Amino acid sequence: MLAASQEILDIVNYEIDAFDTVALATAVHRLASLRGAPNLHEQITQSPEFFKLVTTIKSRASELAMRNLANVLWGMARMNYLPSEDIMQTLCREVGAKAETGVAQNVANTLWALSSLQYCPEDVVLKSLANAVRSKIHDFTSQHISNTVLAFAKLEFAIDHDILEALGREALGKIGTFTAQALSNTLWSLSKLGISNGELFSAVGAAARSNMQNFNPQNLANSVWAYGNLGINPGEDVLEEYAAYAGHKINEFTPQNLVSTLSGAAWESFWLPGIRSLAHIEGASFYTRSSP
Repeated sequence: MLAASQEILDIVNYEIDAFDTVALATAVHRLASLRGAPNLHEQITQSPEFFKLVTTIKSRASELAMRNLANVLWGMARMNYLPSEDIMQTLCREVGAKAETGVAQNVANTLWALSSLQYCPEDVVLKSLANAVRSKIHDFTSQHISNTVLAFAKLEFAIDHDILEALGREALGKIGTFTAQALSNTLWSLSKLGISNGELFSAVGAAARSNMQNFNPQNLANSVWAYGNLGINPGEDVLEEYAAYAGHKINEFTPQNLVSTLSGAAWESFWLPGIRSLAHIEGASFYTRSSP
């Protein structure tokens, strides 16, 4: 893939003056989509051609549509590349002004990118994105819903309660399409945001049971922690299902997974049978919380 990345970078270097805004965003998106050596993206983002691409995007940010902005930020996040503060401020200012003009995928991808980069823009930008979520909620897929609530939880933004309720209702209607990762992230995020929707948590719990074979240790740990954090009992059958799968995968659990699982289960003294013997792991604290 090194040859492919260099080909794109060469085009950027020699032809960027002829690029329209779609081409600028597409270049970032395609570079981010490449796979190869473990440090491929690092090599790309440290190249002078990529710097030229990013600085050109900044200078022409006002021309970028919301779709272009979303693709640029998504690409940067995929490459784990956080540009300078002035570039992020410029891009986020445009996002705040144009969020309503994008489609659901643009809004969800932008929120995912910001949270992945651990970059929290000004509240006015997040409010604009939240309002766009409200107006486009019926177009959100299960993945969009999961990414959105996860982003707001990670950015610790106090999203309006009615928007979260709308996300919850939309999730209920599409619960059968959630992947294991999306189910786990949604549970953790709603719990982190303090949203105690018993109907939604029950529905997610039921969906999780039918998808439990696809849960990895982090999914299991985050889900149990989510219930415990809000003091919601998903039902003995659901808890037993989590316990059984945790027992099967116990050798794959990290110390953080174990602590999160135990702290979540401890709220009603429900000790998972498969991990009782690990309750006294050195350094474990029931007050440590998990993060997707």
